[in-house]
Amino acid sequence: MEYKNKKIDIKVLQDAARMLKSVAHPLKLRIIEALESNQRMSVSELMSWLKEDQVPVSKALGSLKKAGILKSATQGNLRVYQIEYKNVFNLLNCIRMHKKG
Repeated sequence: MEYKNKKIDIKVLQDAARMLKSVAHPLKLRIIEALESNQRMSVSELMSWLKEDQVPVSKALGSLKKAGILKSATQGNLRVYQIEYKNVFNLLNCIRMHKKG
């Protein structure tokens, strides 16, 4: 299917720009990658996987949740996070293809 000559609606572009802005940080992209591999993770599991401190991980999670990229649920005493907006995985694939480029 050829997409090169298809004009993209301005609303679609605005939504895409908002989504890209919400994930435009290496830590946020690493969180998405971790959740792609593990599907559901707590803050402490993410901290361990990412080798990052609690404050930046929690801030990034809050930002991604507010943007609708992630959702959270309570599991016992833990809050676990998972991807809400599954199309974000396509962005990771674009990044992987860019690296091969």
